[in-house]
Amino acid sequence: MADNQHTLQQLLEKLDALLQKQDSFAKEIEALRKEIETLKRNLGNKETYQANLSPPIIPLSPVPKIHRSVPAIVDPVVEETNFAQQKPDAKPLVDFNLESFIGENLSNKIGIIIIVLGVGIGLKYAIDHHLISPLFRIILSYLAGLTLMGFAIRFKNKYVEYSAVLLSGAMCILYFTTYAAYSFFHLFSFTVAFSTMCIFTVFTVLASMYYNRTIIALLGLVGAYAVPFLLGFHPKQYTFLFSYIAVINLGILALAVSRDWWVLKLVTFAWTWVIFIYWFAVYYFRQDDFGLLWFFLLVFFCTFYATILANTLVKPGKFAALNLFLLLFNSIAFFWMGYAACLFHPLGQHLLGLLALVNALIHFIVGYNLYQQNPEEKGNYYFIMVLALGFFTLAIPIQFDAPWVSIFWALTAGFLFGIGRIKAWSFWEKTAYVLMGLACISIAQDWLYLYNTYSSKFPETRIPLFFNSIFLSSLVFCGSFGFINFLHHHKLYRSPWQHDQDKNELLSFLLATLLILGIYFSFFCEISTYWIQAYKYTYSQHRAPGQTLPIIYSRLDLERFRGVWLINYTLIFCIFFGLV
Repeated sequence: MADNQHTLQQLLEKLDALLQKQDSFAKEIEALRKEIETLKRNLGNKETYQANLSPPIIPLSPVPKIHRSVPAIVDPVVEETNFAQQKPDAKPLVDFNLESFIGENLSNKIGIIIIVLGVGIGLKYAIDHHLISPLFRIILSYLAGLTLMGFAIRFKNKYVEYSAVLLSGAMCILYFTTYAAYSFFHLFSFTVAFSTMCIFTVFTVLASMYYNRTIIALLGLVGAYAVPFLLGFHPKQYTFLFSYIAVINLGILALAVSRDWWVLKLVTFAWTWVIFIYWFAVYYFRQDDFGLLWFFLLVFFCTFYATILANTLVKPGKFAALNLFLLLFNSIAFFWMGYAACLFHPLGQHLLGLLALVNALIHFIVGYNLYQQNPEEKGNYYFIMVLALGFFTLAIPIQFDAPWVSIFWALTAGFLFGIGRIKAWSFWEKTAYVLMGLACISIAQDWLYLYNTYSSKFPETRIPLFFNSIFLSSLVFCGSFGFINFLHHHKLYRSPWQHDQDKNELLSFLLATLLILGIYFSFFCEISTYWIQAYKYTYSQHRAPGQTLPIIYSRLDLERFRGVWLINYTLIFCIFFGLV
């Protein structure tokens, strides 16, 4: 009897403890609900949603009666319910509020545009009607810009978006007021105007970091690039111009990398190369500007290369598609401008192969270091190594005046196909198929046009049999496609279309056909060119006295020999491949 009474007392104590905890949780939940409602009213949030914040109340079951007939009583295990970990079944839905978008986002941007236009229209009206002096006009414009800046600072804590838009408008007014003071009224010297706009640019960049808004940084960037041209900077004074752009790029790109603002990086990249390429195409003077061209070309190339790689080295991960495009364009622009500059330079025209070799070395060093930093991310490593291999394949053919385009496409296609098939990366293999098509078109053009350049009047144009650059490019083409066919039929390396028998068989047929045609026409063109050149060597015209038509001398039997040798070669080729 005493034991039963003791057990009953324990159960009642546990029940009281649970009831006290439930009351405590109910009070906390009610307090949280009231606090949420208060915050909603203070913030003026107009979004409507329903959420059941109070947890379900667990009904208390009656205490079971304990009978004396029970010989043994096992203490029940009471599980405490953790209400703090319970989550509502459904999340509150936040729908797009058109009224909030127009009132809080769109209207402030339209308003600042109206303010800027209003200041401009007001100034124009005052100028046209001579209401105020030029100095007073500039002072009023500066006051308008500074007033907007003051409001932007005033509203920064409560209305961040609105404050950022106000600051953008203020900087626009200050930029163009300085431009008007220098260009229209001649109140500022070039040094004062240039220094003032540089200060505005630095302030705008710092403000973009403080606000963490891309639009402000873009405004500072556009203003920075517009400063030299707004102030009438002459393109021939490019030393100072490009030095200014290089310094601006360092600051802007550092900001873009630290904040991961890809738009800023893209705009900086585009503006710099557009300005530099335009100057090179229009104002570049071959002799005098060669050294300084290379200096700024290296500065811009290295700056953008380092910027593109920064995210990968600091924050390991795959390149985005934009970074791959920028890296490829940056490399092509650097090589193309350097090649064009050296091509027409007395010393540089003998260093074209060295230029391609230096490009390959740069990409190889970067790719190797990238692999050492993060061996697991091999996609970036292989992409840069493709660039290194591509420029390396250009070096020797360019130096020796070979048809380097065909060699480049063929080797790059073979390399990408090998990487894609061995590493099972279908993207690289599919890219290789595109390059295979380009290689076929390029080698076909070599066969059609480069073999027909001989003229009997110019003996130096004679193409020696087999020992020529065209045949070398044909051998490289055949070797690359032979390597591709070897990998394609290897049992260890599967095709992306191995489960689609029709596509796989079609691919096998096309690859084998291209290899056979490449081998066939490589020797066919050599044999044909040999007899054509022999025929042209014997071809001559003589005009006898008193005759109007010239007498043509040639050995037509050489044309017949050409046909016979081509037929013999075709038969031998078919027999050989028939046996194989």
